[in-house]
Amino acid sequence: MTVFVHEALDMDDVFPGGVLVQTFGGMASWNPHVHCLVTDVCWDRDGNIHSMPDLDSADIHGIERVFAGLVFKMLLDEDMISEKLVENMNSWKHSGFSVHCGKPIKACDADGRKTLSEYISRAPFSLERMSFNQYSKSVVYKGEHFHLTLARNFDV
Repeated sequence: MTVFVHEALDMDDVFPGGVLVQTFGGMASWNPHVHCLVTDVCWDRDGNIHSMPDLDSADIHGIERVFAGLVFKMLLDEDMISEKLVENMNSWKHSGFSVHCGKPIKACDADGRKTLSEYISRAPFSLERMSFNQYSKSVVYKGEHFHLTLARNFDV
């Protein structure tokens, strides 16, 4: 996001809001992804506030490509991924890199802030989804949806 802001504002010394990382999916599986809460303003080192530009679909696609490129570069530099895999992933219709630009949440929108904070800070396991099966003596974790590739719920 910082790269986009620097380009869009033609300023190298401005910085947007923060990033939160989440590493689990709905079935408590390894699913690293990033949730970014980005402010609609950014700041320079002197504390001056600069308005963020409005984003259109081309901007969002550009942010996706820059982010994917930076992640691939990091993984290549660390010898954790091959050039062939990067090329392959770049050819996918859904590469795994996406940006969702939702509606802004106003400072006065307490319900919106609460809903968002609960979503991004949730624990990997939900007690409401866990049950004990007396017959099998196992704990079952029920995902949001029946998991087709597992063809079952998640046994804990």
